[in-house]
Amino acid sequence: MTRLLCASLLCAALATLGAPATCRAQEGLQLTAPPLLENTELSRTMEPRLLHEQLLFSGVTALVAVPAAMGLGSLWGRIPSNLIAAALPAVLFYLVVPPLATAWVARLIGSESQNLSPGLFLPALAGFGVHLAATAVGVLLNVSTSQPWLALLLAVVDAVAMTPATVFAMNALAAPRAPAPMPAAPAVETPAPAGSRELPDARPLFALSIPF
Repeated sequence: MTRLLCASLLCAALATLGAPATCRAQEGLQLTAPPLLENTELSRTMEPRLLHEQLLFSGVTALVAVPAAMGLGSLWGRIPSNLIAAALPAVLFYLVVPPLATAWVARLIGSESQNLSPGLFLPALAGFGVHLAATAVGVLLNVSTSQPWLALLLAVVDAVAMTPATVFAMNALAAPRAPAPMPAAPAVETPAPAGSRELPDARPLFALSIPF
């Protein structure tokens, strides 16, 4: 169990170390890329830099969340003596937490987009479907935490499949963000032409009423 958790954290650390270089390369590409037009189809998609960051950081989250949920669920299953109390919370924790954490990180990065307003529930549901399918394959192959390297391999495959399903579902189902209103132009006073005088006010200073 300890080896499974240590191996998952090692994979996450290696992926995190490669994140700064990837981000710098993406920023360099963004500086040389031509600006996108606001009224084209490209403006309804996620910016390439944010899309790459979504795949990277949500993938790291999935690589950590899946083995950690697997290990913590296995530890919890050994504590209660009741079978239902031991199995049900562990299974729910393993099935719900990894896709929800992956979708939350992808939405956190995608919220910086100027084109799309991503959601959370439906992308997490798409990731849950992939995660559930990978869990079913693991059950059919009789994979357990007593075989840490086989369980880690299943977790890596699960994370690699769940991440793009979550990210692409999020960007496909995201609502287009309303453009920011243009600031109003400041009022410019036209100066009076040279040599002109202001006409005196023709209104009387006071009104005199005479009763009849």
